[in-house]
Amino acid sequence: MPLNVDQFWQQYPFQPYELLSGEPVKQESLGFRYSVVGMRVEARLTEFVERFDMGEVLGANNGYRLSEYTLRAPRVSFISHQKWGHIRYPYSYLPFAPDIAIEVFDAAVSEQDIRTICAQYVRAGTNYVWVFLPDLQIMTTYSRHENPRIFQRDEYLRLPKWHSEFAVPLEDLLPKPRSFG
Repeated sequence: MPLNVDQFWQQYPFQPYELLSGEPVKQESLGFRYSVVGMRVEARLTEFVERFDMGEVLGANNGYRLSEYTLRAPRVSFISHQKWGHIRYPYSYLPFAPDIAIEVFDAAVSEQDIRTICAQYVRAGTNYVWVFLPDLQIMTTYSRHENPRIFQRDEYLRLPKWHSEFAVPLEDLLPKPRSFG
C-alpha cells in the first residue's frame, strides 16, 4: 500500500529517503565530485540571495512535499520569504515546492528519469530546476516559463526572468575535469 507524505514522515523522519509515488527510496551518496558542485552552488546562490534579501538557500537535508505521495530532497534549494508563512512545523518536511531546486546527478541517470523528476518539481510550483551533470560538464535548467536550456562549462548561468543580475560562470560551479587514481 503506498504511503502518503505524512505516513512516510512518521516512519522515516530525518532519514536519507525520498518518497516517490508512495514508495520510500533511499537517497544515494554520490561522492566527491557531486558534493563539490552542491557546495559551490549553495555558496554562490546564498551570496546572491543574501545580497538582495530574497529568502533562504537550504542544503540537502530538507524534504519538500510535491504531491500527496511525493516528497523530494534536492541537493540545494531556495525558498523565498513569501513561503515562510506556510511553514507550520519547522522540524518536519516543507509543505510546498521550493522556488529553485538544484539536483546533481551521475551521468548514468537516464534523461527520462531526469525529466520526470524535473516535471514533478515544476508541476508542484518550482520556478526553476537546475540539473548538474559533473561528469558531462554541463548543467540544464528546467522552468515553468521556458524550454529546457543546456549550459556548457564555458557559459554563464543566467536567469533574467528570475533576477537580471544573477550571472555565474558555470566553470566556477563544476569541478575541473580530472582523472583520479
